[in-house]
Amino acid sequence: MVGYTIFDSPIGTLFAAFSERGICTLNFFREERLHLDRLKRRFRSEPVLDASLTRDIIRFVSNYCRGNFPICTFDIDLTGISSFDQKALLLTRNIPHGRVTTYRDIARKMGNPKAVRAVGGAMGRNPIIIIIPCHRVVRSDGSLGGYGGGLDLKKRLLELEGVRFRGELVDLQKFRDSAE
Repeated sequence: MVGYTIFDSPIGTLFAAFSERGICTLNFFREERLHLDRLKRRFRSEPVLDASLTRDIIRFVSNYCRGNFPICTFDIDLTGISSFDQKALLLTRNIPHGRVTTYRDIARKMGNPKAVRAVGGAMGRNPIIIIIPCHRVVRSDGSLGGYGGGLDLKKRLLELEGVRFRGELVDLQKFRDSAE
């Protein structure tokens, strides 16, 4: 069974869903039916509204947005996600707060340095924002790339984590060992 909830947060209205294996969705709320259809395709069952899921995820997101950066204890469930995307997302999950890496670096770590655009696509399809911190992945020139919540929010999240910018570019000098 997959249970879901919708809640307001400091970064906007979020949609969260949990399976028996863990959190399977934490994303910006668009349209309830759209989220439910995606979950139904991934898990082959109808998700059910379950407000009991709200407390822990709200606390986690709220603490994060206040700069407390809680240790994530949620198990994740990437059922129905392609193996390529899973590999990219699991590598991304290991990026600590306050650090960034590039799409190119993730592609290299996956053993396919030419898959930079595919890694960008995987980040764009990330079903579990913040917990799988796709906002910490940027282009090799330090520009932000993309983000489901918009580039202003991506920059705000990175700044909250202490990442420095030079104008609109992430100052990759600090991360040169992992970025290029």
